[in-house]
Amino acid sequence: MITLPLRLYISASWKHDLDNEIKITEELVTKDLLMLPVFPRSASSRDLSSDYFKKINECDLIIVILGKNYSENVNNEINYSLNNNKKILCFVKDCERDKKLEEEIIELQNKRIVTKQFKDIEDLKNSLKESVIELLSEKFKDYLEIERTILKLINDGKIEVLKPKSLQSEYINVPRINPFEK
Repeated sequence: MITLPLRLYISASWKHDLDNEIKITEELVTKDLLMLPVFPRSASSRDLSSDYFKKINECDLIIVILGKNYSENVNNEINYSLNNNKKILCFVKDCERDKKLEEEIIELQNKRIVTKQFKDIEDLKNSLKESVIELLSEKFKDYLEIERTILKLINDGKIEVLKPKSLQSEYINVPRINPFEK
């Protein structure tokens, strides 16, 4: 079976204050975590918002990196992700920032979005790796618990397992005829 890697949407300010952070995040996600990064820049230029939202829908996890400047596009991506039940991990650079962005960060924390501070590139790498692994571990444990619960319900007879019926056909034990054989 071929399993596709998890896809992560990377959202960050368009003000170019996070170029190094975006590059490091892309490298970490691709090389260390073996996941597929998806960026807003790969959306089309026709209808930016809807194209970004389409990319978000294709992803399993949203990574948001916030720096000094507020971006309405990033805010829209976050709100769209929340409304579509996407898991969001938010990393906030330890720096001076717009008042509006400061308010947005408080709002994100009020919405119980995982928000972590970072000081420098190395701190971002460690925090990002740790957060993604922690999230995956948590989800894996949830799935194991669900599986255990379902198996217990089956064993207790509370869920009936449908077994396939054996094949019933009048053609069983009839020799096959190959028209190309002599």
